[in-house]
Parts: sequence; structure tokens; C-alpha cells
Amino acid sequence: MENNNLNPQVAGDLNFADQVIQKIITRALESVPGVLAAKGGFASGLADKLVNRANKTDGVSVEVGQEEVAADLDIVVEYDQDLPRIQADIKQLAYDEIKLQTGLEVIEVNVNVTDIMTRQEFEQSQVSLQDKLAENKPAPKLNFI
Repeated sequence: MENNNLNPQVAGDLNFADQVIQKIITRALESVPGVLAAKGGFASGLADKLVNRANKTDGVSVEVGQEEVAADLDIVVEYDQDLPRIQADIKQLAYDEIKLQTGLEVIEVNVNVTDIMTRQEFEQSQVSLQDKLAENKPAPKLNFI
């Protein structure tokens, strides 16, 4: 049987969940010098301090359409950095990565700096109450029979 139709046209759409775009942006943020974290609001920060829970997409909200994406980012940056350069780097990287991986047009990337701190202050702030309790807990005794 001969197939005269080498490129059949099959109907169908390709859609992306918000979480997919959030993860692409979050991964891109990890490579921007001076960005310490994407950060959610006070409530999510409080929950993270009580229990060792990491939601890497906190602080990244997106609106995903059929052809376009808009993003709002809440970030924590390292003290003594060039914030306009960081914003420009984030916008370019978000555009490049989303376009490359999804084909969607990035029409807007809003960057909201929610905090600025030294790397040492940031690392200290990442220790959760659960981690602190584990540090003070004596090691379990092993009983050998």
C-alpha cells in the first residue's frame, strides 16, 4: 500500500500548565548572578521556616495563553548588586528559555525585589525550625544483641 500523504495534517493543540512555565523561569533564575531566591509572601515564608519544605516556584506567578506568557517574579537579591542588570538578565533569560522550550512569546516579565541581603544572611534564613530541632536532638542509641 502506497502512502501518497507524507505529511498528514493532524489536528491538536499543545498547552502548558502554569507550573511548567513557573519551573522554566525558576530554573533560569538559578543561573542569574545576584539572585538568591524567588520568594513567596509572608505566609509561605512562615510555613517554610516551621517545616523543611521547599517549593521552588514560590514567588513566580504566570499567565499562560495559547501563544503568550506574562510573568510576575518576587525575588530576593544579594546585597551590593546591580539591580537593573539583574532585572535585564532575568527578562532575557526568561524570554530565551520559554521561547526555546515552548515556542510561546514572552510579553511581560515584572520583577519585584522583596528583600536584599548578604549571602550569609540568606543562608542563615534558610535554616528551618525542623532543622534546628534536628540539630539539638541527640543521636539515637543503637542496641546490638
